Amino acid sequence: MASARIHEAIAKEINKEYDMDETLLRIGTVSPDCWRNVETDCGVKDKYLTHFWDFRIKDGQANDYDEFYFKYYNQLSNPFYFGYLIHLMADQYWKTYVDTKYEVQENGINGFRLKDGSFHDNEN
Repeated sequence: MASARIHEAIAKEINKEYDMDETLLRIGTVSPDCWRNVETDCGVKDKYLTHFWDFRIKDGQANDYDEFYFKYYNQLSNPFYFGYLIHLMADQYWKTYVDTKYEVQENGINGFRLKDGSFHDNEN
């Protein structure tokens, strides 16, 4: 998926139209990936919870941002929630249009081939 910097850049660009509190928007837009930084016994076990994963969908899913939208529709004027939604939508776009363009398998290892021709494994 996109890095935190990519998510922040997308939110910043969208915010030119909405003019929300940029700090709260940026916090919201990186929050879905904060599951990596919490204790394993706190209840947030993986990205499936923070990304509203729909287990009925098997292929091509990064999340279920529709579920987030319907759950928090009345909160979207809050920059944190709006940033969170931006993150989920950007991840789905990334999974649909970016990953599929650059994903490769080399010597049995899944990774990405960048424009400069270099191969990077899929660890991050």
